[in-house]
Amino acid sequence: MTMLRKIVLSLLMLFSVAATLPLTALVVDWSADAAASQEREGKRRVSRSYRKKRRAWWRRRQALLRKRRAALLARKRRLARARAAQLARARTLPRPIVSNVAMTTLPTLDFPLPVRWTSAPAVGNQMRYVVRAPSGTVMGTVAVSSVQPRMPSDLVLSLSARRKSLGDVPFVALRRLVIERMIEEGGWVVNDWEQEIGGRRVYVVLAQSGNGSSPAVAKQFWNFYFVEVNGRIYSLTVNGPVEFANPLAFEAEQALASLRAPAPRTLTARTLE
Repeated sequence: MTMLRKIVLSLLMLFSVAATLPLTALVVDWSADAAASQEREGKRRVSRSYRKKRRAWWRRRQALLRKRRAALLARKRRLARARAAQLARARTLPRPIVSNVAMTTLPTLDFPLPVRWTSAPAVGNQMRYVVRAPSGTVMGTVAVSSVQPRMPSDLVLSLSARRKSLGDVPFVALRRLVIERMIEEGGWVVNDWEQEIGGRRVYVVLAQSGNGSSPAVAKQFWNFYFVEVNGRIYSLTVNGPVEFANPLAFEAEQALASLRAPAPRTLTARTLE
């Protein structure tokens, strides 16, 4: 009887172990599936967070680009309006009166005329020259005039301010003249400095301008040279396409290096049709 009980108990244990093996395998599989599912969920959460941050960055970038495009468009419109206003003012200027008598006496700088410079009709108080290449192509124009910036009558410059002035005219006043001119031309000032040319102090201002279709892209260069001669401030302005900037600037500085004292020059009005 004892032996039979042992056999029965052994068979019961064997059957119980055999019955639990599939359940154990099922539990192991379920645990593995749960871990894999949890891992996939974690990856999805990271991916969603990354996509959310990327979309936010993309929205910020697009907003910045729209802001920049709007600012550029507004600047182009301002330049176009300034150019249109300048053209309108030019069209409304009164025509000169026909006369054969002397109109005015214009002090001008005296320097040997460079080979490629040809005298052109004066405009207002400006003596003008046309610069041509050997092929006859117009490279640019040069204008020489006496300038008188608006200054307070009781202005007294300190010693440090005199170092940044020509005569009693501060550089900032001369730069303001250039800025006003470039607003009319639809352009902008690039740089300015002081240098010595032919033993004289010269204040140089560089500027550029565009055109009606692309006002923000430089098409024309403007070099303004201010020099003091016999107590008066003179301006030599060189203007032309940007590809001729270097040779024209070199010739302008050569002309300033050979500068002599100015002499009055009488202009005579011509009949204009």
